[in-house]
Amino acid sequence: MQAENPSVGSRQFPEHIADQLILAAEAVVRYRIATYRDRFRMTELQYRMMMHVAKNAPISVGKLAALVNRDNAQVSRTVKSLVETGLMISRKSRGSVAKSLVLSPEGEAVYLQMALVGEEWGSAISGAIPSEKIALVSQAMEGLNQASCRMLERYEVDAIPKIPSVGTDRLKSDALVDMTP
Repeated sequence: MQAENPSVGSRQFPEHIADQLILAAEAVVRYRIATYRDRFRMTELQYRMMMHVAKNAPISVGKLAALVNRDNAQVSRTVKSLVETGLMISRKSRGSVAKSLVLSPEGEAVYLQMALVGEEWGSAISGAIPSEKIALVSQAMEGLNQASCRMLERYEVDAIPKIPSVGTDRLKSDALVDMTP
């Protein structure tokens, strides 16, 4: 007979709304990844980059990298592949060395098809919510998004804990950041 681990099964862990959001978001992302791969032969990153270029064009590689939370080198490689497939156009900005990105006409058409898939998902997801509560859920999600963005900005500005150097057992408590809104 195997000994039961007292830390598993005997304790009730609280379910936080952030954890519920993460689980829901992960399920949506997994479905999106599979759908974009199967329908459009495109990665999730390529879709997100096209979405941000569609909404923010013309946009620089640096700004795009910040929006998709990837380094400039990875975004540059992905942009190159999207340009080579004819979905994106890279132009030199007036009076600047930096290049600006826009969707090509073919890229716009593909993005519109992808947006329709997104609308289908939205309908399927919101179909699980009573219609009289949709506005309330939307308002709550917007509030959670704004609070999360404020927390992230505060975290990035106030103090990012340093990774301990070799031989250091753990971070000092004064390096931790209070993340309460």
